[in-house]
Amino acid sequence: MRKDKLQNELGDLKVPQFLQDRVDAGRKTAVSRRSVINRINHVHFVEGEVEAHIIDVDSGEEFVEKVLPGPFIQGRCEIALRDDNLDLSGRYKAVGLIIDDGKTMVFAPVETERQTQKMFAVMLSSEAFVFGKRQNRRYHSENVMAEIWHADFNGHGVLEDFSPSGMRIRLDMDRHATLTCLQKDLPIRIKLTSDEHMIFAGECMYVRSVSSEGSKAIVVHPINAVESYRRIERAFKRKRKNRNPRLKLKPAPRIVFEHPFTGKTVKCDLADIATSGFAFYEKAEDACLFPGMVIPEL
Repeated sequence: MRKDKLQNELGDLKVPQFLQDRVDAGRKTAVSRRSVINRINHVHFVEGEVEAHIIDVDSGEEFVEKVLPGPFIQGRCEIALRDDNLDLSGRYKAVGLIIDDGKTMVFAPVETERQTQKMFAVMLSSEAFVFGKRQNRRYHSENVMAEIWHADFNGHGVLEDFSPSGMRIRLDMDRHATLTCLQKDLPIRIKLTSDEHMIFAGECMYVRSVSSEGSKAIVVHPINAVESYRRIERAFKRKRKNRNPRLKLKPAPRIVFEHPFTGKTVKCDLADIATSGFAFYEKAEDACLFPGMVIPEL
């Protein structure tokens, strides 16, 4: 199909409200069915997951669930619920699939042909669209527990995903619950732990709340402490007559550690080193660290 025709059809597509809350809906471009099928087949091949946009037929309520996609065969794909405790038969139907690789997000409208308690069989109903690249890649976390404090509110949950510019925390409360106690102009104190070890503690700003996996989630933005660190460093320099020399080694050694949020191996080149510490480089487009994060291995 020609690109101009795809763009014309794209203008008629409605971006779901929950998706507008997650990305810039004005930066969408059309993507062909073949591209969507290839993306989903790849996710199936690597045993990954996508998200299903699901609607309650009776109430009209819409929400998102993580699902495991099968391969596309003769234009159809079976998607299985990841959570064994959920039963979405009868009053629910899948109307879209969301494929998110951390940098771009594809939304593909679908039609549910048949379903069971744990599975939907769907086919693409119209042309899909892809949103523009995020400034920072989003990463999924593994087994990170969260506790938040804000005024009189104290909540618990898990870290779902993060980037250097924000974190999404799923709270232990029903998705119908309200969070009117959270104010956008007051900081939230957040503590993250993994295996009972603290891996983050700091203040964040509340951005919004979203429904996620049958519960309520909040999106927060870590308060940037870089300028504070610079002020402290400048004051420290003025007081000390002799600074520890910083050495730049050639060839530069590589720093290897396990990321505290994802559990995956991170490799970075050393920038310089001194007796008081060291610095290393991180690619801006793949940044996964921010102030307040604790790296036990370092």
